[in-house]
Amino acid sequence: MRARPLLAFDDDAALAAFTPVNDVVMGGVSEGAVVRAAPGLASFTGRVSLEHGGGFASVRAALAPRALVGAVGLLLRVRGDGKRYRVQCRTGLTSGATAYGAAFTPSADLADVPLHFDDFVLRRFGRAVDGPPFRGADVVSIGLLIGEGQEGAFRLDLARIDALEPGP
Repeated sequence: MRARPLLAFDDDAALAAFTPVNDVVMGGVSEGAVVRAAPGLASFTGRVSLEHGGGFASVRAALAPRALVGAVGLLLRVRGDGKRYRVQCRTGLTSGATAYGAAFTPSADLADVPLHFDDFVLRRFGRAVDGPPFRGADVVSIGLLIGEGQEGAFRLDLARIDALEPGP
């Protein structure tokens, strides 16, 4: 597989592209944001709280139209804290709390995590639902989410997110 750069975290514009969408939208008190961790490295960091019916923190960024045309997946260069995260992709065919996603648990060392689009599942409010097949060409935004009852502080370091393309 070949990788094509999609999002790099070597300038503040990439950080500013991510908007927090935390459980405060439903009365919760969790916090999450993308911040500078070091030169060329960002962190999706914050705290998940289960108080007031909450339990998730997320961020999302718009992508250029058709940014994932020809892609068969995503390649994340990340370092984790032992917690499970989800990449979420919204398309022009999804709305609100509906997104295609794939879960991953990154290692404690900076490493590549490939996520193939065949493994992405359509979810609404965290539950799998039926819907149109996932196509990378339809993706309009990409996001990161932590939930699933994982209360407490979290930190996912990000060096880059690339598009995986077929070929050697």
